[in-house]
Amino acid sequence: MKMGLPQALISVLLPVKNGERYLAPAIESVLRQSHENLELIIVDDFSSDYSLSIIESFAARDARVKYWRHGSPAGLWETYNQCLSEVGGQFVKLFQQDAIMAKDCLAASLACFERHPSLALVATGYQIIDLFSEPVSGPSARAGLCGPSGSFSAHGFKPGHVHARGDVLEKCLLPLSNHLGELGTLMFKSAAAGSGFDSRLNCFADLEYGLRIIMEGDYYLLSDSLIELRQRVFESPVASSGNTGSGPTQGLSGPDCRGMMGACDIVKISRKYAKVLTAFGRSQDEFLQSSIAAFLGRLRELMDLGVVSEDYLKQADDLRLRSRNDSAQSAAASVTSAFSALAAVLGSGSSALSFSVEETMESPSLLQDLVDFRLFTYYAVKVLTAPAPESTRSQFQDLRVSMITEPVGISGRLR
Repeated sequence: MKMGLPQALISVLLPVKNGERYLAPAIESVLRQSHENLELIIVDDFSSDYSLSIIESFAARDARVKYWRHGSPAGLWETYNQCLSEVGGQFVKLFQQDAIMAKDCLAASLACFERHPSLALVATGYQIIDLFSEPVSGPSARAGLCGPSGSFSAHGFKPGHVHARGDVLEKCLLPLSNHLGELGTLMFKSAAAGSGFDSRLNCFADLEYGLRIIMEGDYYLLSDSLIELRQRVFESPVASSGNTGSGPTQGLSGPDCRGMMGACDIVKISRKYAKVLTAFGRSQDEFLQSSIAAFLGRLRELMDLGVVSEDYLKQADDLRLRSRNDSAQSAAASVTSAFSALAAVLGSGSSALSFSVEETMESPSLLQDLVDFRLFTYYAVKVLTAPAPESTRSQFQDLRVSMITEPVGISGRLR
């Protein structure tokens, strides 16, 4: 692929699930881009509202709109993956059904790839808007924006500079944090698309996919706010899981990052990136302790902001094991005990908690989630109850992200 082609074809990926409220302006913002050589690939995940009608109306007027519809719910990550399977462009732009692109969003992102051929991934700045499309700001807005990764949407890199892949991987892995950007801000070379999102992950699949893309090149952050991202109002974990059909907490508005299933993702990623951690001179144990502490810090901050209720934490409906065998019952009892201890340490009141064993479905992946969560609770209680120096004791008690030690620099590796 030649760089420096101002008319390179860009594939914009738009998964849809019951998005009728904001879908039309989202599609319009793509079709009015100053960079006109694009294809808008839409996959509808078995919506029950008028989303499909809206999509069909745009497809009838603009040949750049291509769409497919699932015959049954597949979930966010598999819907994105189907979009990826239809890509024909040299570049891929991820998009969201309730977001808005500035007119020059694609052109500005493409220009970065033209200037810096080593790039694999470009992110743009963004503006948070509320449900009425009015700009919002402040920590509560960021908490409401939290997407699949569970980040607070704070980029960890200086805009306007090329950042080497080794530096990016280290910052995002130690501890596990999304410093790449929200889904709707990202654009990458189609040659780096790989196998797509790992649908075995619940909340961190977007970040993990971004890390694999970064392994193919460098990273660049545009300072311009070229995307408007919608502030989210989350429903209960039961409601969000019931609409999606793929994984306990996935939904096309973004898997609920506050759900404790993110804990299982941390454990899975520790295994998946064991060799990368070794290259950074870090062990899986170090990764787990720092990432779980950071995860709990974000969770606690969401609780302090009122975004997550104590009841949500205690219920943990997305952790219910769906299996019939006795070993699963024993495992569920073990997790009940561990999570009760965790809830008590978090100060969430009653530690009474139970994980029911439902007979509606047998799933090895969910059983693995349960096993992973057992390991998570072990490290979580270890982190939260470990003696701390007097100078940092209050930070541990407050469970702030600031309590995490900054990762040690290892410049020169994995570049």
